[in-house]
Amino acid sequence: VRRLIEGISDIERGAAPSSEPSGPREFRQIGAALQRMSVKLRSSLRERELMLAGLSHDIRSPLARLQAAIELHAADHPGDFQPMMTDIRDIDHIVHQCIDFVRDGQDEPLENLELDALVRTALQRHENLQLDLDCDGLQVGARRLGLLRLIRNRADNALTHGLAPVRVATRRDGEQL
Repeated sequence: VRRLIEGISDIERGAAPSSEPSGPREFRQIGAALQRMSVKLRSSLRERELMLAGLSHDIRSPLARLQAAIELHAADHPGDFQPMMTDIRDIDHIVHQCIDFVRDGQDEPLENLELDALVRTALQRHENLQLDLDCDGLQVGARRLGLLRLIRNRADNALTHGLAPVRVATRRDGEQL
């Protein structure tokens, strides 16, 4: 039973069960079924990631062409195309989120990063944010792209669903950040 539980824990972490099924026939059958399920789950996840990555990349080229065409016409008619440009930027942002999702960061190495500098970098394109960063020089061990994505997503959600003004702050309280 302990090996079955360990196999289930392995599957939850995205790994194959680490031990061969053993014991009574019923336990071996359950263990074999867990191994088959693990293989199917990983295969399905890889297929979904490839499809999402392909779709996201395929959308980027026509989107860039639309943006270029609108920018050409916008020079003659300032303001008329602003809503379309906003929509294109929103779609581009969604495409980037899909690509980031596929690149989940598990293969990204941990780095020592300066927290406030990373927050500034993550939010440099965001408007209507108040920054109150108070961890100057503080190094954190993190996956750079994953943390950038997390900070951007939180800011996007706050700007979309929260009440103005949106304030982003870093603080250290003992061992807590």
